[in-house]
Amino acid sequence: MMARSRIDLGPYRLIARYIRQSERKRGCYSSIAFIMRYYDFYYLVQKIWQSRSAINECLEVKRLIVPVGLDPGLVSLELYPSR
Repeated sequence: MMARSRIDLGPYRLIARYIRQSERKRGCYSSIAFIMRYYDFYYLVQKIWQSRSAINECLEVKRLIVPVGLDPGLVSLELYPSR
C-alpha cells in the first residue's frame, strides 16, 4: 500500500476564517466562502491560482494570511482573484 503525503491545511483554514469574518462584517451571509471547505481553499490557491497571489503573484501562502490584530476587511482583497 502506498502512503499518501498529508497536506498542511493550516494556512488555508486561516484564509477561510478571515474571509468568512470579513463577509460577516459586510453582511454577505450568502457568500460561497461559507460553503467552501478548507481543501477547496487549498485547491483554489494551489491549482487555480498556481500557488500565487492573484494580485501580486506572491509565492508565499502564509503572506496571504491577514496578520492578527489587522482588520481583515482592509487586506482581504489580496485573497480574491483579480477580475
